[in-house]
Amino acid sequence: MSDCRVCKTELADDKSEICAGCRETLGVVEMPTARRPLGPCHKCNGTKLIRVIPRDHTLLTAGPYQTLSVTVPMRLTVVPTLATRWFHERADRPDPRMMRGLLEAYVCRTCGFTEWYCSDPQNIPIGPEFMTEEIDAGDGGPYR
Repeated sequence: MSDCRVCKTELADDKSEICAGCRETLGVVEMPTARRPLGPCHKCNGTKLIRVIPRDHTLLTAGPYQTLSVTVPMRLTVVPTLATRWFHERADRPDPRMMRGLLEAYVCRTCGFTEWYCSDPQNIPIGPEFMTEEIDAGDGGPYR
């Protein structure tokens, strides 16, 4: 058996290097399949890159006197959930489990140039409530 890389407690299995508690607290998820084609930096031709899933760190109000610190993988949008308040349904606070468009970035070790990719673009919903729109660059519009 091995120990968690963060808290050093013994892991229940050898499938992960970080225990479930630390993964949840730190917003660590399994790395998806890489989206960027393997190749050097597009700016300086450097060959050493860092692939990272950026995380968002925020505070959530859990009650009148309670604030929770939350860390989740950075995503592009969130699917709204509804809550009943005063007999009306209204949008509820964003639920990290309803987020879509997982981001990954590639950083060149030589020059620092950073490229962003989305790991699951097919899961990004389109509409004003998501603050998204689909653009077809092949329709003869201003994008050429």
